[in-house]
Order: sequence, then C-alpha cells, then structure tokens
Amino acid sequence: LAEARARARKNLVEPQAALGKERQAPAFIATPDIILFRDFEVGKVYRQRVTLTNASRGYSAFRLLEIDAAFKDFFAVTYTFPGKVAPGMGCELTVAFEPKLDEDIDTVLPLLS
Repeated sequence: LAEARARARKNLVEPQAALGKERQAPAFIATPDIILFRDFEVGKVYRQRVTLTNASRGYSAFRLLEIDAAFKDFFAVTYTFPGKVAPGMGCELTVAFEPKLDEDIDTVLPLLS
C-alpha cells in the first residue's frame, strides 16, 4: 500500500495492458468531450454534467488534477469518487463555472488515469 501511494504521489503511470495487448487510446471517454459555456454573465454560476466512461478492457481509476492556476477560481468540479470503474461503466462529474471576467477562457480539465 505504501508503494502504491508513493507512485500515485509522483504521478507515475504505466501503460495499460489487458489480454497481452497494450492500450494506446485513453482509458476514459468524456461525454460531452467539449465543455462549452456560451452567453454567460459575470457573477452567475453555470453547471454542466460530464460523464466519464471507462473505455478500456479492464478496471480503471482516475484522479482529477488541478486546473491551471490562472483559471482555478473560475471552475469547481464535484463528483463522488467511484474507485475503480468497470469496463463500459461511467462516473458523473459536475463542472461549475463562475465567470469573474467577461472574456473567453480556453483550458482543459486534467485527469490522471
């Protein structure tokens, strides 16, 4: 357990392999794959649900990493940590956006799987 925690802290990842084949595609697929907030007003909070589906051949887990420091005050992500997710199953996240400026933001929601 201590070794697993040490690897997680260092963000060391190994290629995912199942049935002797290494997977090149992402372990999780997001639906929708682009989160877009249009016609927003400063000070209001907007929410959008995103489903992460395990597209791999085996159980997978993910961890939400920190959003870029320049934008972390604009976004909040909430979800119930599902642990390991079975192939084909999903987990729902809610992304809340509270614009503080009336300008476009282009960033990513970083995940480690």
